Amino acid sequence: MGRNSNFARVATPARSNGTRALARMTVNAGWLKQLPEAAAPKFYSARPYSRPVADNVPPNSKTFTSKHKTYAEALGQALRVAPPAFRLDAAAAMIPHPAKALKGGEDAYFIAGNTIGIADGVGGWEAHGIDSGLYSRSLMKYAGEMAESDPTPLNVLKGAHALCSSIPGSSTACVLSVSGNQLEAANLGDSGFLVIRKGQLIYKTREQQHYFNCPFQIGSSRDTPDDADLIKFEVEPGDVVVMATDGVFDNLSSQMIVSMAWDGVTRLVPLNDVAQSLALEAQRVALDPHGDTPFAEGARKVGQVWNGGKLDDITVLVACVGVDSGVDADICMEDLPSAEPAGTGPSIPPKRRERN
Repeated sequence: MGRNSNFARVATPARSNGTRALARMTVNAGWLKQLPEAAAPKFYSARPYSRPVADNVPPNSKTFTSKHKTYAEALGQALRVAPPAFRLDAAAAMIPHPAKALKGGEDAYFIAGNTIGIADGVGGWEAHGIDSGLYSRSLMKYAGEMAESDPTPLNVLKGAHALCSSIPGSSTACVLSVSGNQLEAANLGDSGFLVIRKGQLIYKTREQQHYFNCPFQIGSSRDTPDDADLIKFEVEPGDVVVMATDGVFDNLSSQMIVSMAWDGVTRLVPLNDVAQSLALEAQRVALDPHGDTPFAEGARKVGQVWNGGKLDDITVLVACVGVDSGVDADICMEDLPSAEPAGTGPSIPPKRRERN
């Protein structure tokens, strides 16, 4: 199955460049009028605090106490409002398989507000004279449009799938959305995502395969959107999401991805540069005939011999969870507790690196 890097160019720009999303959160003056004068801090952080919150507010305030885990929680209780809603700031990078670069590859993605998605066209359709990227690009184009009205991942996937019924080909697909404080996703095939919190991997999707290197796929296939794994759990400000096709996951271990992504985000490297660095590292490993890769390990488990990386289309999205509520607020990564990622990886350069 071939995976390449041609995105559906309906991707809407992220709400920030990935650095502004990390600016300190400040309280909207309109909200402060509802608080007692002594309880009106000039700023607050949504991070879990390692010291009592009361240490960081005026001494006469009885609004914030050490029982509150975060300022956001304390402020919400004080104003009797729902917890802050979260938003997703995302950026992407793509590198096509060299043999498919002229047509842009067979991968596709979209970014639409708080919803992101990725697809990997099945390369086997080329043998039948069909552009294997046509279906994945169409699927993500329609998915981006569907997400504008109903961001529920399974609904997005079903709607886009229905609109592509006359298009030959098939594709893996993953759609993820953040609403309120909930992350919800639908994942079908061997694309997917992982979530990093405080430098640690807290979740990774499982691969859906009929057999080794033959993933679930929708389109001209017996698989349907209803076969997708449905995922839902609470996220926190500062969580980092890395979504990618198998061009990344076949070549980079989860440990390497976590290390590189967390290093870049905590050093305030723009998200597009973090994504680009991950894509370039996946490409470097894919071209190494001697490396021990996740794909080689998977091949050994089924009795096949494979050495080194697997050259393929490479697409990766990196997204940060931030606060988007009645307060004019973004997350400041420097306010988050530091944590050593599990393992080490190449450091992400602070300046933009061009694709090879």
